[in-house]
Amino acid sequence: MAATSEEFRGLRMVLHECDRRAAVVRSLSSLRWIAQRGAEVVLFDGRGTRASADGSLEAASSSFPFVTAVRAASFPRMVDAAAAPLAVDRPAPQWIFALSADLAVDRFQVQALLRELIELPEGSLLMPAIVGPDEKPGIGCGGAWLARRSDVIRRPLEQLIARPSRLGAVRAPQPFRAG
Repeated sequence: MAATSEEFRGLRMVLHECDRRAAVVRSLSSLRWIAQRGAEVVLFDGRGTRASADGSLEAASSSFPFVTAVRAASFPRMVDAAAAPLAVDRPAPQWIFALSADLAVDRFQVQALLRELIELPEGSLLMPAIVGPDEKPGIGCGGAWLARRSDVIRRPLEQLIARPSRLGAVRAPQPFRAG
């Protein structure tokens, strides 16, 4: 799959953050190239009714014009909002890639994850490995997932079949510790 402008069209990258400005800036920096090639990037700001207090939304708005900011709600409502069209002139996404704001992605990893998800049966939730700077993979993948929008709107997230990725990973800023 060659990296073209059309390749990431239909992909919505979703970050959730609350008072983690440096992490948000790092994560959004890793998404710039993908956004320039058609992916939509949405930042859910805050926790429930409370907006972030550390200026992360302002930092994202001024440094990353490709980001659409939305006030965060409860997790189920956030997933519903992530699947919905956010503007009249934009179609709903085809795929949703949710990412904790302290994680970063590489475009080649995103390509691998999209290819892998396309090959999985409907009702799948693909969870990439999380790799620290020490190159050791982490246990558990709660910080990132990729799914078809059609699956997310048909059933609750917890009813999708979680499948660990064989090909793709996301990066954490710190090494994982055993324990």
